[in-house]
Order: sequence, then structure tokens, then C-alpha cells
Amino acid sequence: MAIVGEIMDRLLNGGGSGAVGGVILVAPMVAASATGARFFRDNGRLPSDHERHYLTNWSFLITVAWAAVCGVALVIGLLMIEPDYVLDVSGAFLIFFAVMMLISLVVTYALTYFGYGWVTRYQVTALLKKQQRKAPKL
Repeated sequence: MAIVGEIMDRLLNGGGSGAVGGVILVAPMVAASATGARFFRDNGRLPSDHERHYLTNWSFLITVAWAAVCGVALVIGLLMIEPDYVLDVSGAFLIFFAVMMLISLVVTYALTYFGYGWVTRYQVTALLKKQQRKAPKL
């Protein structure tokens, strides 16, 4: 949803805030890596491939559900404020919007999967190296 919003802002307003868009794209990855780090802290190991897929799928479903709730609330709000504007949307715009939503979903899933995978491994490796440096030398 954030990707679609950023693209629509750039198309409609001729600009956009690249910094905000970049932060929005990183959010699923950071959330997944934080959860992966918590998994490591609780279990003392990285998630297995099966566990990583499970965590990624549930995180993605929660993200999609939240985006759907926000989207429905936005449409209801627009219908209450400006019903003619919402009902006059062209078919080409709806197709464009659907394609952008699909791309957004794929990118969000990929970033979440990346967050549970590589980013979590990187964090854990850095944490273990830090602990080894702090350990007393014998």
C-alpha cells in the first residue's frame, strides 16, 4: 500500500518525498529482522527454513490485513466526503492500481522474507562477534 501511495503521489502531485518512501520500503524488513532477533534471543538459534517461511507468511498476512482495513476505511471516508469522485474512477486507473498493488505485495513479501533471512543472520553474527570481543581472554 505504501508503494502504491508513493507512486500515486509522484504521478498526481509531480513530486513526492523520496525519504519517506525509502523508510516505508524498509519498514517490513526492519520489523522482520527485529522479530528474527527476538526468535534468536528466545531459542538461542536462527529460525529454520520452515520456521522462516511460517514467520514470513504470518507477518505478510498481518500486513495485508492491516492494509485492507486501512484501504476500506479510506474508501468509506472518500465515499462519505466525495461520492462522485470515487464513483467516476476509470477502468484504466483501476487496472493500473491493481497492477501496482500486486507489485507492492510482491515487494513487501520479498522484504519481509529478506528481513527474516539475511538481515537476521547478519544481526546475529554481529551480536556474536561483539560478545566474543567482550569475553575475557584466557
